[in-house]
Amino acid sequence: MEIIRVIYQGFSTESNQYANCIMMIRREDFSVAQIYEISVAEKYPICSDIHLDILIEAECRKEGGEFWDAYLEAAQDRYSLTCFVNTSGRMPAMIPRFSEADFATIFKGLGGQKIPECSAETPDFRLCDIIMELKDIQQESLKNTERQENIAAVFGKLTDRCVDLDPLADYGDLTIAYHQLIRNSIHNHLKKASSQIKSYRKIAGVTAGGMIFLNTGMFSLPHELFKVMIADLLTHRTKTIEFVFVFSQVMQGNGFDQYAIFKGEFIGKVPDNIQILQQKVSELIGQKMTAMMRGPIEMLTLAEQQPISFEKNGKIYYWNPGQVPDSRFPS
Repeated sequence: MEIIRVIYQGFSTESNQYANCIMMIRREDFSVAQIYEISVAEKYPICSDIHLDILIEAECRKEGGEFWDAYLEAAQDRYSLTCFVNTSGRMPAMIPRFSEADFATIFKGLGGQKIPECSAETPDFRLCDIIMELKDIQQESLKNTERQENIAAVFGKLTDRCVDLDPLADYGDLTIAYHQLIRNSIHNHLKKASSQIKSYRKIAGVTAGGMIFLNTGMFSLPHELFKVMIADLLTHRTKTIEFVFVFSQVMQGNGFDQYAIFKGEFIGKVPDNIQILQQKVSELIGQKMTAMMRGPIEMLTLAEQQPISFEKNGKIYYWNPGQVPDSRFPS
């Protein structure tokens, strides 16, 4: 009987822990779909490429100990799984998250307003003769089953067993098609904002229309690529929206350390009297972080970046932000 060893990195969303995993499985039972199913059942889903090799029984017997025990378990019970878990534990999110309410506060402080909702479509904010609609991407599209099917269709001809869904990974023309899926999702938000701005312009005199685009949940989309995609959409897909304030917020931890990244900047033809928004956002970031450090208060908090993976048609698709180094154990 031949035993295949599968080496991979797993991540448990139950304990927020990474693990280096070694699965042994009988060759007759091996398939990519099967090992992914096992990894999910064992609560450490595969979130990396996989390394495979065929074990030699005599060498495994010679190795002895837990390694030989795992080999015998696989031979008898179909598979065995050994996970070497990163010991960092769960830690509640304590990084403030920006929302529409924060921007309403900023606009009010600048002498603008949150536009009251009415029967007609309206954007969110007005400052002098400038209007802006806020759209917040709060859901990670890689968790959407329909999006997973579309991704699998894009990469269907790829012969690899595993596909890294980092948008910066280079799969040539397939990456271009993958980026188009992401761009289409962003464009849907932009079309809705464009409709709201057009509608409001019919009943109010304004000189410029723009957007605030928050990325609070689509962690797999890097900020720089987010900017590039929005700049392309502004140039080629809309005449109504002239500028966008792009704001990404990301938090990642390891059970002890937590890191937050806030990036906000304008794209497009930005009116002079709205550029102060970027400064006011920076000031509010400082205020929120200071308040958080002084003690626990009620506030919206950021969800933590975590790996995502799924299996479709015999391939494992994964996105993995990587582990945060533990400051208690300098490398």
